[in-house]
Amino acid sequence: MESPPIISGFIYVAGALVFELIGGEIASIYGVDALIYAASYTIEEFLETIGVILLIYTVLSYIEFKNKSIILNLA
Repeated sequence: MESPPIISGFIYVAGALVFELIGGEIASIYGVDALIYAASYTIEEFLETIGVILLIYTVLSYIEFKNKSIILNLA
């Protein structure tokens, strides 16, 4: 269970840092109205979201593994 949190963290950081830097360069060259900037921004947000979703899934899987069941009341 050690690698999924690391993988999700790597995906989140790749989206947050790497594509933020790439998006900044693209914005300075082409401007923020360019389609390529919109694509890089979309990829950045997608990677961040996938990283968070994978982390939540990993934590819930770990809780299920340790407790054998999960009871969730939403009332």
